[in-house]
Amino acid sequence: MNRREFIKTGSIGLTSLTTGIGVGSILLNDNKEDKNFSSYAFLPDDKKIILDCLKVFQHKIKSRNFSYYLNNNQLTEIINKRFYVENDFILTKSFVDVKLIYINDNINGDIFVNNKSNLVLDPNRDFDKKLVAFRKKINSKKSKYLLSIELKERNLLSDFIQPKNNLIEIINEKGIFEKIYLTKNYSSINIPGSIGNTKLKIENGNVLVSDSPCRHKLCRIMSHITGNKTIACVPNKILIKIV
Repeated sequence: MNRREFIKTGSIGLTSLTTGIGVGSILLNDNKEDKNFSSYAFLPDDKKIILDCLKVFQHKIKSRNFSYYLNNNQLTEIINKRFYVENDFILTKSFVDVKLIYINDNINGDIFVNNKSNLVLDPNRDFDKKLVAFRKKINSKKSKYLLSIELKERNLLSDFIQPKNNLIEIINEKGIFEKIYLTKNYSSINIPGSIGNTKLKIENGNVLVSDSPCRHKLCRIMSHITGNKTIACVPNKILIKIV
């Protein structure tokens, strides 16, 4: 049985695990510019905390408009907006998408990050002091919103070649685990993580987490949020994105 035939059985196991590039750390106070960077935070209904979360990552987003609105605490001008990042390349565009989605669940706050190397970062090992302090602050609060900050780089030529929003990218702490088209149905996809397997189901273009070894099951909640295109499991270090 070849690799593609194995995937068609509806279960992806360890045989499809990439060789990986090792777990790296995120130094939020460095001067490096990340071309691909994402943060997902469960936050309370508190404007100041939402702004504080955005400010933690402000230096990573090279956009004058974004910085202006954030420095003036103009949250409504930031939420659910796209900001283009200044660059010198003709065929590529860098931009950041900021989305705030209401969640109808009474869960504790948390934050999770992946960096330009597509690595799911360990909060206890890879976060700097500023991010650790912010995470500790929101852990004790009940969340009402999911805030996503996604910095992306897109090749303009690929926009004419690759179809949009019909491919999911699965990432674990080793890097990219698998890319799967949403046009096919899978009853159970097993994704190996740091504490066990997260099970994913794809049916009629919908992506749902059917089971996870994590305690609070935030990833299952995220998979049921309308309009959300990202599912993150912090304890298992797994990220699922519609790209």
